[in-house]
Amino acid sequence: LDEACQVPDSEGFKHSLFRVSAFLVSQPHFNRQLLHSICWAPIKHFTEMSMDAAVACWEWVLAARSEHALQFMEEVAAAWQMTIDMKLGIFHHYKEDVHPLAVSDRQPAKANLPFVQPHNIWTKFLSERVEMAKYSRMDQVDVFCSLLHKSLSISVGKPRSHMARHAAAVGPRFRLLTIGLSLLQGDILPNTTSKSVLRERVYATTLDYFSVAPTCPSVKGTDLRDDILALVNFWHSMHSDKKY
Repeated sequence: LDEACQVPDSEGFKHSLFRVSAFLVSQPHFNRQLLHSICWAPIKHFTEMSMDAAVACWEWVLAARSEHALQFMEEVAAAWQMTIDMKLGIFHHYKEDVHPLAVSDRQPAKANLPFVQPHNIWTKFLSERVEMAKYSRMDQVDVFCSLLHKSLSISVGKPRSHMARHAAAVGPRFRLLTIGLSLLQGDILPNTTSKSVLRERVYATTLDYFSVAPTCPSVKGTDLRDDILALVNFWHSMHSDKKY
């Protein structure tokens, strides 16, 4: 699996990842090192196909070894933190698009799009896991809250944003924010300073997206529909939060 992460061949990576997952599931004793390898592999091979394969393996392992779900989510959260530290995907500091009227014939305009597809798949997986965990597994809820605190910035409108503000990053950004509001609403979390700070982070990250000039969507078809649904779902969650 480590060797497959070093080459661009996605099929070889997928084959190795499924074999390691099968080995982990078949072991009588749960192997944390194999678990670490499965959760961190898509960071080393950060592509859309790799993340698709990783999520399929993660769901398989969670179904087969559900008693170790907490250790699994801890590894997934640590892997997510690494994408923040390495500035991958939606956390990448990409160059802003050049205005088309400011470009000459000798310098054609090029769209600088953040590579968000892996995080798009990842946030869909996290959304499903939060819905399953928030009413019964408070230990996992704590892991998700920690992940959100590290992912969402409290600053608004800074020249260098913590998370990409491009329209291409709408889906993963607002899915994360919807997860945050989902945990904040109701009696899932105790009324502590941490809860208040998380709510502030959610709204600051929302406002930060609108602190720059609007950009046109860069995706089409079902991907664009998914992004619009992510925005609509967040709006409905925010409307339910009108007290704040």
